[in-house]
Amino acid sequence: MKKTTLLFTLFLFATMQIFAQGGVTITGTVTEESNGEPIPGATIQVKDLVGVGTVTDFDGNYTLEVPAGSTTLVFSYVGLLTTEEVIGGRTVINVALAENVEEKEEVVIVAYGKKKQEAVTGAVSTIGAKQIADVPVASFDNILQGKTAGLMAISNNGSPGSEATITIRGIGSFSSGTAPLFIIDGVPVGQSSFSSLNPNNIESMSVLKDASATAMYGSRGANGVILITTKRGGIKEKTAINYRGSFGFGTNTTDQFTMMNTDQKIDYELALGLRDTLGLGLAGIDTVNRWKAVNTDWNEVFFQRAPMQSHEVSAAGGNEKTKFFVATSFYSQDGTLQRSDFQRWNGQFNFDHMVSDKLSFGNTLTLGWQKRNLSEAGGGNSASVQNPVFAAYLSNPYEQPYLPSGEKPEKYNTYPFGMNPYREITLNDYTYKALKIVSSLFGEYSITDKITFRSTLGLNFSNNLSHYYTSPKSYSGKNAARGGKGSISESFGTGTTLVNTNTLRYSNTFGKDHSIDVLLGHETEKVSSGGFSASGVIFSNDINRQLSNATEMDGDPSGSFARYSGLLSYFGTVAYGLKEKYYIDGSIRRDGSSKFGSNFRYANFWSVGASWAAQKEDFFKGISAIDNLMIRASAGTSGNSNIGTFQYAALYGSGVNYDGHAGSYPGGPENPDITWEQSFALNLGIELGLFKKVNTKIELYHKGSDGLFLVQPLSLTTGFSGVNKNIAAMYNRGVETTFDYTIIRTDDFVWNVNLNFAYNVNKITALYGDEDEISDVGSHSILKVGEPLLAFWIVDFAGVNPANGTPLWYDANGNITNAYDDEALSSIPESKNGRTLSAIAPFNGGFGTNFTYKGLILSSFFTFTQGNYIINNLRYFTESNGIFGSQNQDVAMLDYWRNPGDITEVQELTLQTNEFDTRMFEEGSFLRLRELSLSYQVPAEVTDRMKGITSMRIYTRGQNVWTYTKYKGFDPEFVGNIQLNQYPAIRVFTIGLDLTI
Repeated sequence: MKKTTLLFTLFLFATMQIFAQGGVTITGTVTEESNGEPIPGATIQVKDLVGVGTVTDFDGNYTLEVPAGSTTLVFSYVGLLTTEEVIGGRTVINVALAENVEEKEEVVIVAYGKKKQEAVTGAVSTIGAKQIADVPVASFDNILQGKTAGLMAISNNGSPGSEATITIRGIGSFSSGTAPLFIIDGVPVGQSSFSSLNPNNIESMSVLKDASATAMYGSRGANGVILITTKRGGIKEKTAINYRGSFGFGTNTTDQFTMMNTDQKIDYELALGLRDTLGLGLAGIDTVNRWKAVNTDWNEVFFQRAPMQSHEVSAAGGNEKTKFFVATSFYSQDGTLQRSDFQRWNGQFNFDHMVSDKLSFGNTLTLGWQKRNLSEAGGGNSASVQNPVFAAYLSNPYEQPYLPSGEKPEKYNTYPFGMNPYREITLNDYTYKALKIVSSLFGEYSITDKITFRSTLGLNFSNNLSHYYTSPKSYSGKNAARGGKGSISESFGTGTTLVNTNTLRYSNTFGKDHSIDVLLGHETEKVSSGGFSASGVIFSNDINRQLSNATEMDGDPSGSFARYSGLLSYFGTVAYGLKEKYYIDGSIRRDGSSKFGSNFRYANFWSVGASWAAQKEDFFKGISAIDNLMIRASAGTSGNSNIGTFQYAALYGSGVNYDGHAGSYPGGPENPDITWEQSFALNLGIELGLFKKVNTKIELYHKGSDGLFLVQPLSLTTGFSGVNKNIAAMYNRGVETTFDYTIIRTDDFVWNVNLNFAYNVNKITALYGDEDEISDVGSHSILKVGEPLLAFWIVDFAGVNPANGTPLWYDANGNITNAYDDEALSSIPESKNGRTLSAIAPFNGGFGTNFTYKGLILSSFFTFTQGNYIINNLRYFTESNGIFGSQNQDVAMLDYWRNPGDITEVQELTLQTNEFDTRMFEEGSFLRLRELSLSYQVPAEVTDRMKGITSMRIYTRGQNVWTYTKYKGFDPEFVGNIQLNQYPAIRVFTIGLDLTI
């Protein structure tokens, strides 16, 4: 039973508590039998006494004063079987309500409204509030992996506040953005807004996957849509005030690098002859012995145990006229990498008011302010020697982080450029601050009881400031391009999206068999962004770290930008239902975008879908084993307009100086025919429920994408190297499965298991002209017709010649050679079954189990991917065959070839050559215990003795607890084909308290 239904019911019921003298006080908890979850808004009434009753709070608890002489309580909730309990002198009555299959009408949030579950013709999955609550991450998109079939959310950066990379049903574009459209309370937002939103304020998320579900969003729905609904108030006797707080800490997940200790490294350097090269010779023996007395683990120096905490207070309430939800929260998390952290302050205010039976209005408002400190280079996928992730592995174990005086050494002779990265991150600052506002105002007027007009005005606003300061005391500050006394750069940016949506809805039923719902809509969207940046150099001191303290401006005084785009849309949908068994709907949308020229400014998108509630047929009524059987099918189109502005026009740049005069220059060629990428999708789904215990769903889909943006080369005589064209094509097709099974269900104990699984095939079907492949030696990837995206293109290592210790490779014809030639690359590496190896995982999903015993809940959740590959670029430096021998190396390098006949993968030392080949090519599959939690709901009879407390829950949770993988790098959860110096994923443990008064 989805949380949407639970809260919707809560909103409908008024508190009916009546205090009576001479009676008895009865308390208890109402839960759902299928999963043991508490039910907010369940009704408890004294039988045969009209108006004497109450409803449960948000945690399913209730307290009721029962008049003397009463014998029976009646427990009810929409979609569940009504249950009667004889009082019999009891003062505590707990009830588990079973599902009423015949009356179940589960509500699902869809485009521009909501539908009964059985009336949904498209592929829509719902992620409820309980699936994302209490999870200790700054940006909630990082916890979506495995929550629903077909959605991948890869957290490839452990830096606090970083975003996940999200795709739905595969990658749908080469270069025009692959993320789905995100809508929060009707307002389109970017993923950068997620880190400013408190996940506990989210009521539900609907994941729209196929054309029937996404076509209503037209030119923005090709990569799927995620609708996010925040919590709202409800009818309550008194305002419910809730506090939720947690404390915890984070550590790195375990990598599989095995770096040399001091003895190993010194011996390796002596074997390489590096000691003689450094002029140490025999006179340096004392120095070598002194170094051998030190064995620094640089991982422990650069990384730390990272504390985190979260606190929030919310209030929800209302009456028949006015409802509200208000919340404020603070979240703080240190990164495991030194000098990285995240802080967020968030506020939420949602309001609904019924002016009359015909007119209502309300608002949603999310405010978020965040501050991030990032280590040098951000700990990202960078080869910079200032990157502390790099330094944690390349720093030699015989170096020390502190001098005897306690100061940090200014430089290390054995680290590149003689710098000390540990000192760098303590001297330099890199901060990011942002203010986010997502808000909407809406009004709704019932023209008749069947025709409703609704108007919504939405705002998405962001304001951000980046500050990067390089101290004049640091190595990088002393080597600044100008002045050698530090530098500073600051950038300020702002973005605003305004959306106005007007809809007219007609809903009616004709007799007992026919229902119709018609929606007509008009929408406008205006997006604007702008900003500026400035840089300065030469600082006289290290105290005032502001731009105003710079002695000189660096280059141009400032750089600025301004961008604008607009979208004008008309849309409509018609849905028809027959006998509450057969449903059919269709939609159409026409979008016009300022991003495209007059030739192709407008485009139409459409969908059709049908569903059949087969279990309601007469011939199924005698089959008691089948609780639910739904069949759905859909087809339709959607688009992708995620490109820069004004690419259709011949552009000119300005701001250049030509012999003392203002000048301009050609900035881009005319491209009048550029337009939307378009996708055509088919979907077939079957949903089956058995024995009131098993629920499963299977979806088959095909999504073909055409007119994909790809840069087509131009003759350099035009003054440009290429132009963006709608010329490429590819498809994604696959299968998704979800499975839920309640193994045991008793009054006190429930055991449930669940699984979702997706398999996706991605294949390129067209490039430009007659080209069937485009290779990129630098990225070691290739675009090739008939192959998936991010396929690898890399020289294939053939091992080490046992006769002489020289490395060997395969040439393009499969022959073994001792000549490395990256211009004559081998074939794309293939697995034994002939499948092309790609950085995209074809298999992914999640599975878990829940044990509920009275108020105790133990749950675990695993996620997995299988079949993707990664180039572990750090091994190029840590297994360098002597090229980077002055830095620390992996112990694998000690197994080098020494004598004829030796069988090894490490070549003879004196060669000291290192090539980019398949030695760094690794499988990135993994199985991860994503979540492990234990919670205890304190019984109502206990909280009743605590003055003012109506509900209490204590919980502990682990995130990224355990990972199994063959990948040797930092973390296998990664997007892309080459991984280098990734900020490691964080393992977090927390303990928390959830309290309602």
